Parts: sequence; C-alpha cells; structure tokens
Amino acid sequence: MTVHDIANHILENISQSKSSQQKYLRLILDHSCKIADRIIVPSIATKNDLVEHFDVDPRKISVIYEGGDKEINVKPAGEQELKEKYQIKKPYFLYVGTLQPRKNIETIVNAFLCLAKEELTSQLVLAGGTGWGMDKVLEKIQKSESKDRIVLTGYVSEEEKAGLYKNAEAFLFPSLYEGFGIPILESFSYGIPVITAKNSSLPEVGGDAAIYIENVMSSEELEERMKMVLGLSEADRISLSEKGVRQFNRFTWKKCAREISKLFCGKTV
Repeated sequence: MTVHDIANHILENISQSKSSQQKYLRLILDHSCKIADRIIVPSIATKNDLVEHFDVDPRKISVIYEGGDKEINVKPAGEQELKEKYQIKKPYFLYVGTLQPRKNIETIVNAFLCLAKEELTSQLVLAGGTGWGMDKVLEKIQKSESKDRIVLTGYVSEEEKAGLYKNAEAFLFPSLYEGFGIPILESFSYGIPVITAKNSSLPEVGGDAAIYIENVMSSEELEERMKMVLGLSEADRISLSEKGVRQFNRFTWKKCAREISKLFCGKTV
C-alpha cells in the first residue's frame, strides 16, 4: 500500500472532515498498515510520521521519492497575455494550488501586506481555486489598502501556469505539512527561487536549493525572505536557479517507477 501523508491525523483544523470521520479514517489507516506486507511512502518524513503516530514497523516501510513535473510540450503564456487577462506584471510573488488552510495562505497574505507598505511595485499572485476555510483571508484582502496588488486568478490553464512560473520573482510555499512537495520541484524546473518552510518533507525536496523559514506561522520571517529575494544580485539569482535545476533533476518519475517495480519483484528498496 502507499501512504502519501498523514496530515489529517497530525494537524488540527486542516480539513472539513468531522471528528467522527477522522476517527474512522484513522482506524482504517491503522488497520491497513498492520495487514500490509509493504508500505510505500514518498519521503523520510512520512515514514517517521507513520512510525511515531501509528507504531508501524520501520522495516516494512520503503521510501520512494516522487518526481517533478514540467510540461515540456506546453507553450508558456506570455507576459502580455497574463497582463491583459489578469493584470499581472513583474515583479510578483507566486503561489500555485488550492487556497486552503493547510497551505498557510493567511501567512502568505500577511507577509505580502507588510511588504507592500515598503515595496511599492511587487504583486502577489494566488493561482488556484478557492477551497474551504478562506473567508477570513479573502475578507482581509478585500479590506486591505493593497488589494489591487493581490491577484486571485482562480483555476489557470497549463499554459498560464507555465507562464506564471517562468516570470515569477519567487514561489511561496510555506505549507504546514506535505508528504512530498511537488510544487517545489515544478518551481525549480523553471529556475525560480523557492521560499518554503523547514517542516515535514519540505527540506528533503528543497535541499540546499530552497530558501527556508524556521517558524512556519511567522509572516515577519516570510516577509524578510521575500525582501531578500528582491535584493538578490543577478549572479546570486543565477546560482540559486542552477541549484534548483540540479535539485529538480534528482527526482524523476522514471526512477520512482523503477524502484516501485523492484519492490513488486521482491527486491529491497
């Protein structure tokens, strides 16, 4: 069996599931882990979580990393196209994904609102559908003096997503918990800086190519990292971009498939 993460079991108030549903899901996972011959997880962090929270024998858990996605056959939308449709212009900080509490959107917004008071040109682009639990954050955006500099695109096409990545100042991903973190690798594939959190699997995926915040709930710390990115020299941006591309290339779906195949054939991974 495969366990991607156990976020619902170790984080409070990050899903719409009722407590009774949570207990039921925990029973199912606990039973499944006990009867499984092998358990595949996408990170050492998820392996450690299973051992700690479900008392799973670590010897039956195999860590098989997932891969990074880059749509090489997708033509990125141009800057002018994005400007005309969404009023997006450089420089901008980017988040891609569903807007939901687990992704720490409120901290991203708070950090940008503080940054916007000093830095008068940048934008924040939140690209993705609105999930549950976002009413408070959306209200804060609408009431802020910088609301015209925060772009909520809703769902975007693959071409638009590629264009947003390609032209972003940095990708913001201070998630509260991730079993792996594919968006980090997507960002690396476009050579842009990534600011993420030092929790769960994120340091495994980001390696030495990402910029980290220690306190995932600190909008002040995130703001400081955003300022740092804005102040990078061209040489430093190139160096960081090269690190990101190297990190991206460490994780491939072909390698993932090979290791799963070996496991199915009874070989140790």
